[in-house]
Amino acid sequence: MAKTWHKYGWLYLIVGFIFMAFVFVLSLCMGQYHLSFSEVINALFNGDNGETANNIIWKLRLPRLLSACFIGVALAVAGIIYQNTFQNELASPDIIGVSSGASVGIAWGILIGLPLIAISFLGFVLGVLAMGLTLFIARLFKNKSMTILIISGVLVSGFMGAVVSLIKSMADADTQLPNIVFWLLGSFASVTMEQTIIIMIVVSICVTFLYCISGKILNNIALGEEQARSKGVNYKLWRIIILGFATILTALSVSIAGVIGWVGLVIPHIARLLAGHTTQKSIPLAILFGGSFMMICDTLARTLTTSEIPVGAITGFFGIILFIAILTFKKGQKYGID
Repeated sequence: MAKTWHKYGWLYLIVGFIFMAFVFVLSLCMGQYHLSFSEVINALFNGDNGETANNIIWKLRLPRLLSACFIGVALAVAGIIYQNTFQNELASPDIIGVSSGASVGIAWGILIGLPLIAISFLGFVLGVLAMGLTLFIARLFKNKSMTILIISGVLVSGFMGAVVSLIKSMADADTQLPNIVFWLLGSFASVTMEQTIIIMIVVSICVTFLYCISGKILNNIALGEEQARSKGVNYKLWRIIILGFATILTALSVSIAGVIGWVGLVIPHIARLLAGHTTQKSIPLAILFGGSFMMICDTLARTLTTSEIPVGAITGFFGIILFIAILTFKKGQKYGID
């Protein structure tokens, strides 16, 4: 399908953008308190739709929907970066330790009673440190194979998972433990507009930077060290910079909304099926698909039942189905495991 990009590339982007806009507006309408399309438009642009509708849109649905959209973008783009840089199509934010490291920060913050903003910041810091630990362990093996990085990520993820379990065992079963479990399962229920603004700014900066270097840098890094050097690219320096930006995207996402799996694994595959491995083509599709997918999952999480379902459960359910469909479509093609 990637061969059809030259013929239908702009069509994919236009359809993807229209679909994202449709999902965004529909999600604002849906909920326990249903709003019509005209009520949503009036609340967004006129502000004269009544106090109840305005409060639902501006204080509840809009912040979490924007957060879901941008975090979906962040995880999808981070997934493309990890998979290209590690030359492994099974690499994702969940596998290389970033998500589990941020989970430790979140659980620890809840355990010691930090305020919400401090918990998010601690999760972000621990996520970045976990990625640093993954790279450090990989260097200890003195092996340049990308598989070593994946193995190091699995080791760090396992260690961080054990730490989270230890923290859970020390948490108060009536107050702290439910908060830890629900947050780590993924939710946008407590996202504020202030957090949303931070997410939008950071994700926009990181994704814009990664797209700007996608042509010469990202594509050459994905070819491996020897070919990158032959084309004048400082492989080691740029790999650290690229992984740093991808890690910021992942750690920020987990620190705000908890661990949301499969987005960073499945969406990059869908983007590459349509656009191929060229990142300046696959990143825009990942942005559109990642944002739309996360908004759909968040809307289902808050509307399927009277009580909210963790969004991580929704992404896991649909992510598995999509991944099986992708595997079936590709008919067992090799998956870049050195």
